[in-house]
Amino acid sequence: MHAVITLGLALGTLLLLVLFSIQTRKFKRAVNQLPSRPRQQSSAQPNHPLIGRNIGELFPFPEHLQNRAGLVFFTSPICPTCHKKIEDYIIHHKHRGIPFATITKYSLEHPEMLESFLEKYQDEITILPTDELYLKHTLNQTRTPLLCVVNAQGVIVYIDHVLNNLISFYERLQKQAAAVGRGIS
Repeated sequence: MHAVITLGLALGTLLLLVLFSIQTRKFKRAVNQLPSRPRQQSSAQPNHPLIGRNIGELFPFPEHLQNRAGLVFFTSPICPTCHKKIEDYIIHHKHRGIPFATITKYSLEHPEMLESFLEKYQDEITILPTDELYLKHTLNQTRTPLLCVVNAQGVIVYIDHVLNNLISFYERLQKQAAAVGRGIS
């Protein structure tokens, strides 16, 4: 009797393994027939109207950004996403020593918002306060945040909404420039 039970258990286990194997194959075939995952769209903006604009001529860049490539963020004190991007930069990238500044638009009607922004970040980053009307009239720039790489002449060469992409682009340009023995131009 014991041998019959053992044989029954062995056959049952074998049957379960065969059924499991068949189901696994069916599942793999079904998965292989699914459409491939779409590639993530790039967040870079090669056709942005500010690409090629020389903002170095319009804004008094700080010494650490003059005649050097770097990062420039267009920000606003009332933009929560701007605060997040700045904090991400401070926490994850400031230690890299990449030349960096924000052009922070403000309203002349609400200077207290700029004051609060300056109090929060001025010890961490370079902030270039700029009247929002000046930004609108000179660059037609009203949206924030806008993250840019500028070359040594202050010309915007790359725009992206993803900070890590911006940093990667800047570092690739720096490596290419180092390979030919000059700065990003």
